[in-house]
This record gives sequence, C-alpha cells and structure tokens, in this order.
Amino acid sequence: MNKENIKNELISEVQKQLNLSENKIGGNSGLGKIQAMAEHMGKADDFSKKIVDLLNEILVKNNVEFIDEKEKDTLIAYLKPTITESIQKFILND
Repeated sequence: MNKENIKNELISEVQKQLNLSENKIGGNSGLGKIQAMAEHMGKADDFSKKIVDLLNEILVKNNVEFIDEKEKDTLIAYLKPTITESIQKFILND
C-alpha cells in the first residue's frame, strides 16, 4: 500500500470520526459557550490520539511494515499536514 492510499484511507476514517463528534458549542452563549469551548478543547487531545490509533489500524490491516526508521519518518512527515488539518477541523467544529 503506497503512502497516498494510506493518506486517503486515514482521511476517510478521520472524517467518519468528525461526523460523529457533537457540536455543543454552537447552541450556547456567554459563560456556557466558554465552558463548552473549554470542554471541547480538552477533547482535542483525545481526538489526536484517535487519529494515531486509526493510522495504526490502517497500517496493521494492510500489513504495512517499515524497512527502517527513515521510511517510517518519511510517511509521518507526508501525513503530518493531513493530521494537522484534521485536528484543526475538530477544534473549529468544521
């Protein structure tokens, strides 16, 4: 499986997770909105861990094995913008 296919599958799985997340910020105002935003931001760390778990599942499912650390680092560098964008979407509730 090439890195473009891994990226596409990761995007698909992350999008499913984004669709499942609840937007609790929009309906609040004032102090309630601040509290909802703080709670949502706390969940961002869990979401980023979920992305790593999804990536690992994709790699295992497709029997992807790395020859060395350099090959793994190359994939991570390739996926980093996609992962960053996904976390931003989660934080902004897009």
